[in-house]
Amino acid sequence: MYIFQQLQYKSLLFKNHAVLRMLERGISKVQIIDTIEQGIEIEDYPTDFPYPSKLIYNNVLEAPLHIVLALNQSESQIIIVTLYIPNEQHFEKDWTTRK
Repeated sequence: MYIFQQLQYKSLLFKNHAVLRMLERGISKVQIIDTIEQGIEIEDYPTDFPYPSKLIYNNVLEAPLHIVLALNQSESQIIIVTLYIPNEQHFEKDWTTRK
């Protein structure tokens, strides 16, 4: 079980794009799960298709991490769409506020 915003989800699905980014950036599955369960939601995209999605922030190994995830409520599934390390060109130094 995975917990996101006090709700339990049965499974976690990684899109190919997310797996590539994990490998490129040296981010582990454990770090992804920690971010899902302990991170801060900084943006909400309720009209995304096919599932509503969210942008989550967490500090991982002294570095900021953003994860875009989609929530498939009917399958009780969290889908990891992509992840990236934010930069100061696009975010304030709190890593949660867009410029």
